[in-house]
Amino acid sequence: MPPLVFFGSISERRERILRDISAFTKVEVVPPGTYGDSLARKIASASAVINIHREDGAYAEVPRLLSAYRAGKVLISEPLAEPFIAGKHYIPYDDPEGSDPREVFGNLSRLAKEYRFSDLLRTVF
Repeated sequence: MPPLVFFGSISERRERILRDISAFTKVEVVPPGTYGDSLARKIASASAVINIHREDGAYAEVPRLLSAYRAGKVLISEPLAEPFIAGKHYIPYDDPEGSDPREVFGNLSRLAKEYRFSDLLRTVF
């Protein structure tokens, strides 16, 4: 099975959570400064994208969410802000076995069709 992938800066909090996830599945942390086609290839070769907030809280990490969606990958995440629902639009990282990835991605696709991109950004910022 391809690894899960995380891209973004590494804080102590993120490092700890990634280490916890790595205990039960392979995780690839993309090197800092990887962008464009190189990042797209890393995401394309992964089974899913991991989203971990830099700080505690429920908010949307739009770059990871959109990158996962554009690549046809499910997002495994900490709680996200509305309108996203854990287990429906993304897989909660602390319960990865509780959701069907195909169903979750389909739900996210349907949600994306309901919003113009600018409206979606307004709801999550």
